[in-house]
Amino acid sequence: QAMEDDNTLLINLLREEVGAKQGPLSLISRLFRNHPQLQFRRPYHELIDDSVAELQSQEPHWKIESLAIPAIRHDGYDPARLKEKDKLQRAKTLLEKGIEQYPHDAYLHSKLGGLYWDFKDYKAAESTLKKGLELVSDEPAVSYELWYHLALVQKPQGQIKDAEAAYQKAIAQQYPDLLKVGAYLNLGSLYLEHGVFPAAQKLLEHCVQLSPQMAIAHYNLGLTYKSQNQFEAAIASYQKAIAIESDYAMAHQNLGVVYFKLGKMKESRTSFETAIALYEKTDINQAQQLRAGIQDLGF
Repeated sequence: QAMEDDNTLLINLLREEVGAKQGPLSLISRLFRNHPQLQFRRPYHELIDDSVAELQSQEPHWKIESLAIPAIRHDGYDPARLKEKDKLQRAKTLLEKGIEQYPHDAYLHSKLGGLYWDFKDYKAAESTLKKGLELVSDEPAVSYELWYHLALVQKPQGQIKDAEAAYQKAIAQQYPDLLKVGAYLNLGSLYLEHGVFPAAQKLLEHCVQLSPQMAIAHYNLGLTYKSQNQFEAAIASYQKAIAIESDYAMAHQNLGVVYFKLGKMKESRTSFETAIALYEKTDINQAQQLRAGIQDLGF
């Protein structure tokens, strides 16, 4: 239906990022009119966006539409595929060369800063992202990504207040709320870690409303409820996380803790046993520690 309008030049599509460590959705320009002036540009993540903007300036009748329902499932960020293809190293090389060629491109700085974060090169990432923020103009998507990645690299360096401010800047961008899920999740989780439970709860509740299939959001919301002694709400959140990812060992473990606090020993034991069985497949030390811990509780 969107394509039926003869004045529609480009339709942005929502893409589900299968296996991505951060934001589960992205908005991408993948459906566009076969117009001779539309060309792919940039040395990495090649886009037609620049030529679309140029064509619109020449012929203002052209419109851009966006579809609100995910249209593509993309597994290129699955950790196994990334390792198999050595995709990150190849991307890093391309982006570094690209910035040499286009030193004033904020988009390239956002992508390279994110890759430096993947490589845990936080100093290089922070420098690259701050440079990108100096360059960016009226591009909410690029601004969001720059602030978001900056927060990601500031937190492991202990710059907690700076990371909090960067996440708030990311959230403040005029960008679709659904695409800011990563910032809502991470800022809520940051508040959770530092005991600011009401703020964490507000952000994480918004996060699960935006992205109800995000297991970690339900899990962290459960931790927030548990920390405020809202045990029934915590149980519901853990159960939602488990319904999405049945092998979520930490969710089973924390579900066992809440059942124990409520005196529901049968349910608690079952949850702990499930968590131990799952840990034995992935982390034998964690399994042993949990087994010892619940024995101390009298199981």
